[in-house]
Amino acid sequence: MPAYHFHALPERDAPPVKVILFSDVAAARIALGAQFPSGCDVWQGARYVGRFHRGGDEPPEPRQGQRS
Repeated sequence: MPAYHFHALPERDAPPVKVILFSDVAAARIALGAQFPSGCDVWQGARYVGRFHRGGDEPPEPRQGQRS
């Protein structure tokens, strides 16, 4: 099983959390969990899996020129 590294945002200086997991889906579940309230970047060795963060309760503001 591969090792995934979770780098908490915005705490760039904190050491990553290392977890052995079966898949990217399992890594996403951890990344979106309570352990990373501000989100995190996920790596599997040298492969960048992605940046994960939970959305807020309010919808985003419409951009200029977009209708709501």
